[in-house]
Amino acid sequence: MMDREESYQPGEKVVYRRKGDVFNVEIVENLCDSKTIEYRLKILEVKKLEIKDGKRRVGTEFQCDKGLDEGPRGLWHLMDA
Repeated sequence: MMDREESYQPGEKVVYRRKGDVFNVEIVENLCDSKTIEYRLKILEVKKLEIKDGKRRVGTEFQCDKGLDEGPRGLWHLMDA
């Protein structure tokens, strides 16, 4: 059975957190498999930005992935908005 973090589907709106960054995002594509949690996300709102490099802004799409065996959920996580 999949944990909630692996089961988000395209169109769902969730919160993405990584280090000091917090974004409201939309799931564009669920690429998860039996070994990896992987998504293509679209930023809907920047709530907090740790590093202001211009790469993370509203409308930007990006991919994130991590292995299922990466410590307490790896460096980033998703949660219900």
